[in-house]
Amino acid sequence: MFRNFDWKYIFIALLLLAGYVYSVIYHKEILIGIKYFFNLPFLNLSAGAVAAIFTMLHKIKTRKITLNYKMSFNEFRGTTADIISFIESPITIVCSLALAKGLFLQYTEGILFFPKFNQVEFYFIGLVTFYLSLTSIMELLNNIKETCFSKQVSPISLIAVAEKDVKEKQIPPPQQ
Repeated sequence: MFRNFDWKYIFIALLLLAGYVYSVIYHKEILIGIKYFFNLPFLNLSAGAVAAIFTMLHKIKTRKITLNYKMSFNEFRGTTADIISFIESPITIVCSLALAKGLFLQYTEGILFFPKFNQVEFYFIGLVTFYLSLTSIMELLNNIKETCFSKQVSPISLIAVAEKDVKEKQIPPPQQ
């Protein structure tokens, strides 16, 4: 009878229930911790730097960015666009942190970050902030996982192996 239960989701449900009970009991302490988190001196800079570093490393490792001395202009242009696009993830994370900080401090501390917005607009900003935070954090965690934990050959070593193979497989000059 117990084989029909999906224990993984039962465990997750119990964990979420425990988190809810914990948040009800320690509501004030949690708000102080969140306020402390948002007031960290280099929060945006650190989050943006971590996202930029891991996004760039992920693009290099998954061969989305490859540089070769025999590239055509169109290949170089595509690679340049990929190099420049690595700032998308850090910008999204920094923007979502700024919006979340503004919403949190305005709601809990009464500090006016958005003075001309009404309640409905706050809900929409909250939804956008939740979406941006969720997608950027999931993308960053995926980049970190694929960069640090998957076995894949880097393109730099592939170029070295390819050049070695080309030198070894050169056709000898014709005999006269």
